[in-house]
Amino acid sequence: MGDFVYTGPHVYITDQNHSYRDTETPVGLQWPADDPVRIGPGTWIGANAVILPGVRLGRNCVVAAGSVVRPGEYPDHSVIAGVPGRVVRRYDPEAGWMPPLRGPGPAGRPADDAADPAGA
Repeated sequence: MGDFVYTGPHVYITDQNHSYRDTETPVGLQWPADDPVRIGPGTWIGANAVILPGVRLGRNCVVAAGSVVRPGEYPDHSVIAGVPGRVVRRYDPEAGWMPPLRGPGPAGRPADDAADPAGA
């Protein structure tokens, strides 16, 4: 886990999961499977999110509240949301945030891209 990683309440991060390969043995009696988790620096993980074994989050990622992030690589500056979690937005140095936010934000405030004159 990198520096400046923040989590909301009730976040569950695990590097171990049950195994069910042997169909003749009860799942609870099978040896668990281990797969390390890497969480890049500057990442924010929202309330009630679940990070499963084998997840590799880049730096400055956001995991939306309630998301379940499955094993795999997630690039730097990505927003992961849903069940299962998927990248719904990410930052490209040339294009800015993709997809860009459109229109006014909540309560008539400008969207985050409109508030940043540099478009970053």
